[in-house]
Amino acid sequence: LRGGFWTSDAFAPTAAEVSISGCIRTSNGHGIRGVLIFLTNTVTGQRWTSASSTFGYYRFEQIPVGQTYLLSVTSRRFVFQDSSRFINLNDDLTDEDFIANPE
Repeated sequence: LRGGFWTSDAFAPTAAEVSISGCIRTSNGHGIRGVLIFLTNTVTGQRWTSASSTFGYYRFEQIPVGQTYLLSVTSRRFVFQDSSRFINLNDDLTDEDFIANPE
């Protein structure tokens, strides 16, 4: 309230933030720990890094929506046929899984 009048400042849109999660697995379904997962904003270049847990799970939180991101994985012990993908993020994203090639 300014000078007795409402202003639109209080109603200005804010950038929502969401999460991205998934699992890193072998071809037979076992979780792989210690795999590095990178999330890169393709416009700004901002980068987040995570590592998979003991059971292969990972999660990125507080990621701004309305952007395109590159999600990629790398491991010293495993090779992934589909090691990166582009994501247009508009809502929480689950089950962004990566499967290692058969050994």
